[in-house]
Amino acid sequence: MTGLAHPRSTWSAAALLGVYYLATMTRDMSLLDSPELALVATQGGVGHPIGQPLHTLLGHVLVRLGGAVGVSPLLCLNGLSAVACALTLVPVTWVLEQHVPATEPRQGALRPWLIALCGVHAALWEPATRVEVYPLGTLLGATSVALLGAALHSPPRGARLPMACAGLSVSLAAGANAVSATFFLVAMAPQVGRALVTRRLSLRALAPAVAAAVLGLLVWAYVPLAARDPDVVAWGRPVDWPALRAYLQGEDYSGKSVAFFSTDFAAHVAAFGEWGTRNGLLAIIGFGLLGTALRARPILPLTCILLLANTSWYARYDPFAPGLLDYLGYLGAPLWFLAGGCALLVEWAADRGRVVHAVAGTTLALVTLLAPPAPWQRTRSGDHVTRTLTTAALDELPRDAVLLVEADHWVGPLLYLQEVERHRPDVVVLALGLASSSWMWELLYRRHPGLQPFVLRAPGGRDARVRRFLAAQPTRRVFANDPRLAARVGRPSCVSGVLSELRACGPEAIADRLSPLLAAAHRALGAGSPGTTGLLGWEAETRARALAAEGRARDAFVALTVSAHDVSRDLIPERVPPFELPGGPTPDDGFGSTQRCLLLAAALARRAQQPGLGEQLEAAAADAPR
Repeated sequence: MTGLAHPRSTWSAAALLGVYYLATMTRDMSLLDSPELALVATQGGVGHPIGQPLHTLLGHVLVRLGGAVGVSPLLCLNGLSAVACALTLVPVTWVLEQHVPATEPRQGALRPWLIALCGVHAALWEPATRVEVYPLGTLLGATSVALLGAALHSPPRGARLPMACAGLSVSLAAGANAVSATFFLVAMAPQVGRALVTRRLSLRALAPAVAAAVLGLLVWAYVPLAARDPDVVAWGRPVDWPALRAYLQGEDYSGKSVAFFSTDFAAHVAAFGEWGTRNGLLAIIGFGLLGTALRARPILPLTCILLLANTSWYARYDPFAPGLLDYLGYLGAPLWFLAGGCALLVEWAADRGRVVHAVAGTTLALVTLLAPPAPWQRTRSGDHVTRTLTTAALDELPRDAVLLVEADHWVGPLLYLQEVERHRPDVVVLALGLASSSWMWELLYRRHPGLQPFVLRAPGGRDARVRRFLAAQPTRRVFANDPRLAARVGRPSCVSGVLSELRACGPEAIADRLSPLLAAAHRALGAGSPGTTGLLGWEAETRARALAAEGRARDAFVALTVSAHDVSRDLIPERVPPFELPGGPTPDDGFGSTQRCLLLAAALARRAQQPGLGEQLEAAAADAPR
């Protein structure tokens, strides 16, 4: 079994890339699934379907080891993503060396450094710098591809060990992300089939791979075992077969897809292509495919299958947002092999003279370094937005209040603060998205034994259930992060500091404390922390709509312009009759956007008979993040 041709260069490139990821990663909860993944890994719980038991188990071990030496859980778990992503460079380099030995030692030593350069690209940097399952799954999947290649390049008797290791690796990859692991299996199938037909691989050699894969699947036993602990967060509480089957089938996410190759599906792919063009992602894909086609045709099918499978899988979701960060996580598998293709393209150019080589290398560097956010613009290491918002919300609540929330960037951080850091455990955090799940109510009543019982099962659905719950707690004040939740449970709402209280507004308006927090985050982060800019836009628009419904025109305008620092707010009247803001362009990332908020502010300015201010805001919106 052959190893790396240039181990020192390969490991040095991976180490330097890892240092960069560690230096620029968030030190906090971040957003989307990151807080939830951090919570279950710290507790030893069970995350959302269809499960990520290996990530949770490995994360829990790291948290325990880190705690022994004073390292925070979040630092350990963010570091897991950074290290796993950087290490992916090693199996990718190994795969290339198996199929395309460098013509010169200097080229072979340079190859991992070119792959590391691509690893700085924003698309590969993003999942490496927050708590996510994709880096670990991609590392193990890429390792299985490298081990399969080693088996195919070994004598028949020597193929059994690498085949067993390949089976174990891809099986464990499923314990981090089952979908990506499945695509790795599909992508490797043609290579295995061709090897069987040409007798480079025997059926007997597959037996160790299958046995090792079955062994690796035992990690899934963690899910029902961990769920038996009533003191941890365990999504779905899958302790019996019906609950476990529903959990593994992802029934909580059913009905959120469109048909493959439908009109909607084609529109989603087109939207992704347009977004990828603007963000420099398609350039890496194009260069990588070209380099692979020119110099490594045997792995071109594998790369194309990974690219098409992962793109198609996410494009089937509805509603679709091409810039949603999960898309980059799924694309990590093909993108790392495409980074290898980019390195091969530069090598191909080197054989055509110094000028062609210089042009190819410079172009790759520009494509990588200028993809937004550029390395010098990245501010994720200082991103504490979800902690700032949720901590401020908890701190302003009266004792034993009920807080209704329905957004991932609120639910996950609130649960982490309460469950792990024990911050304001008296507050009843009720996630409306989980209100139809009995396990959530069991956990809620276990955490708050003073809650009054109510009829859990009755007609009316999820919102009616929440109304019955609130009616059973007449002495507790109720708040929400989004006033639209108040309408769903049949109550009025009034802006109250960071949150809205579910009560009728009095004669005196309570100050809006959310907009200053959003403005400070914009000043500190700019567009350098992917996802957070959209989150800030979502919060700003939500708050502006609540203020407009109360007739607080100037405060609504302030909320919409938290990203603009040179706009005169005094031109907008302080109070007008309650009104509703218009719609706006659909944001790329599924949250909100600075551009959308500025266009809404422009519409509000025109409504206030300030056309000059409206034109100023429309001009600013043209250059703002979408």
